[in-house]
Amino acid sequence: MDNKWPAFESKTGLAPARGVSLRRFSSLGIGGLAGGAITVDDDRTLRTVVRTAGEIGIPVKILGGGTNLVFTDDGFSGLLVRLGEQFKKIEISGDRVLSGASVPLPALITRTMESGLSGLEKLTGIPGTLGGAIYQNSGARDYETARAVASVTFFDAGRDEIVTLPADRLEFGYRSSGFHRRRAAILSAELRLTPAPREEIMAEVTARMKYRNSTQPPGRSVGCIFKNPPDKSAGRLIDEAGLKGRSVGGLTISGLHGNFFLNDGRATFRDFEELVAIARETVKNKFGIDLELEVEIVREIQNAADDGPIQNGKSVAGRRDAENRPFRRWKISGEGNFI
Repeated sequence: MDNKWPAFESKTGLAPARGVSLRRFSSLGIGGLAGGAITVDDDRTLRTVVRTAGEIGIPVKILGGGTNLVFTDDGFSGLLVRLGEQFKKIEISGDRVLSGASVPLPALITRTMESGLSGLEKLTGIPGTLGGAIYQNSGARDYETARAVASVTFFDAGRDEIVTLPADRLEFGYRSSGFHRRRAAILSAELRLTPAPREEIMAEVTARMKYRNSTQPPGRSVGCIFKNPPDKSAGRLIDEAGLKGRSVGGLTISGLHGNFFLNDGRATFRDFEELVAIARETVKNKFGIDLELEVEIVREIQNAADDGPIQNGKSVAGRRDAENRPFRRWKISGEGNFI
C-alpha cells in the first residue's frame, strides 16, 4: 500500500503522518503501526479525504477518543482520521444543545451543567467524545446517550453527502447504534435536555463520580470489555468465575472490577485475545452464558478464506462467527467500522 500514499498526497494536497504508533490512539495502549493519520478541520476536507482514499484503495477509520477501541499488533495499514477544531464547538439555546462530535464528553457535561441543563450528568465518568458516545450509545446503569439525542448530523460516505436524521431513525440499542452498520462519520448532534437547578446537577455529578471511583480501577484500560448479559453483570460473572487478578502477559483482569482489563505497559493484542478467550470460556463453562464484546476491534482481514467475504473493510462473518471459534484458536476479526 506504500505506493498509494504519494497519490493520496498529490490528489489532496495533504500529508498524513506516516507509521505512527496505534498505542497513542487507544486508551488501552496496545497496537502496531498505522499507515497514516490525519486531523481534518472541516466538512469539505473530510469529504475530500474519504473520497480520495476510497478511489485509491486506502481504508479509512474515523476516530473519537479511542476509549472503546483495541488495535492489533499487526497494525492498520489504512488512514486514521480525527475530527479537529470545527467539530469541538458547543452552542446552547434554551433546552437545546448543538455539539460537535469531537467535544469530550466530560467537557460537554460540565458545560450543560453550568447552563442548568440536566440529563448528561448521568453519563459522568464516561470518557471519550460525544461522537463516540453516540456511535456506541454509551451509558450507565440507568441512562444511555440516546435519551438525550434529538438528531445527529453525519457524513454518509456511501452517498457522499452530509445527512441529518432524527434519533428515532438511528437504530439505537444497548451499547449500539445504526452507525455500526453505516459507512459514516458523525459530525455533530442536537441534544434535548431538561432545565434544572445547577446545584442539583452538581450533586448528581459528584455522587456518580464518587461511585465510579470506588468501583472502577485507575490505569490503562478501555472500560468494560463485555456487554452485560440480560439481567446480569458481566463483571460479577467474571468475579464469581474466580478470574479477578488473572493475567496474560502485560494484561490483567482488575481485582476491583472484573470487566476491566488493565495494561501494565507491556500488553500486546495477543495477550488481549487470550485473556478475552479465557474469560469467555470460563464464564460459559460455569454459568452457560456467552459474553459479547462491548469494545471495538480495529483489524484488517488479510485472509478472507478464514473469515468470510469482506464488504467495506468488514468481515461478513461478523462478531458471532469469530466468537464461536475454539478456545485458544479464537480470533477477533473484522470489528472495525471502516469507511
